[in-house]
Amino acid sequence: MKKSMENATAAARAFNRPPSTAAHHVELQHHQEDDGGEFTCEICIEITSFPNKKFRNGDKCVHPFCTNCVIKYIRVRLGEHNTGDIKCPATDCDHMLDPLACAPLIGRFLFLWWCDVLCESAITGWETCYCPYKDCNVRMLNECGEELSLSRCPQCKRLFCFRCKTVCHGPLTCEENRDAEPLRKLAALKLWQTCPSCGEYVELASGCSIVRCRCRITFCHKCGKQVHQHYCPCETVPAIRILMLIFLAVLVLLTTCLIYLLLS
Repeated sequence: MKKSMENATAAARAFNRPPSTAAHHVELQHHQEDDGGEFTCEICIEITSFPNKKFRNGDKCVHPFCTNCVIKYIRVRLGEHNTGDIKCPATDCDHMLDPLACAPLIGRFLFLWWCDVLCESAITGWETCYCPYKDCNVRMLNECGEELSLSRCPQCKRLFCFRCKTVCHGPLTCEENRDAEPLRKLAALKLWQTCPSCGEYVELASGCSIVRCRCRITFCHKCGKQVHQHYCPCETVPAIRILMLIFLAVLVLLTTCLIYLLLS
């Protein structure tokens, strides 16, 4: 699930931050005073002479960890453990890493990944559903906690069944709709059209696209709309456009000839 930077930042801001104490600020100040020289990373045990490489967990804690080791630590916790509640790697520290404080260090991709994991953990236990329409596919949450059936997507505004996670199947139950899935695939393969009145499939072997169903409804086999004459607007519109183009071409030609005669 891809999300925008705004959603990721909102998820990160919702991350729980423990309150700071006066003694804790004294400890931070002490660490900041010692940032003038080199330090030894307690993870990779390498000496680093660049103070800006020392990891700082926002206003929570500062430890002699190089930023590269902390980035690898966060990536492992997200990838292997799939958890967004990442504890400080220091053994004697109970603080949690702050995504906002780590964002400038870990990069945009890892930050969005972290926020995605936090969002997933926040909705764990809730029933979710993706919009079944391929051009939408937005994720929705059942906040009511009740069994839902006919629902409307808040993004594309189209109806779908929340229970079976498919497009709206009308009067059919979810079980009947599931049993009819093979028939729908066959109809799509054979280019069958459904009658707008009774819903039965109608096959056009050859001839005119205006057909009559056995329920005595006349409709267009191309667009599926009911018609009351032996033609359909979906067929006449292209012809009208062609005639309009010919008319415009003739009009431009006559105008050009008239201008030439007036100037000569």
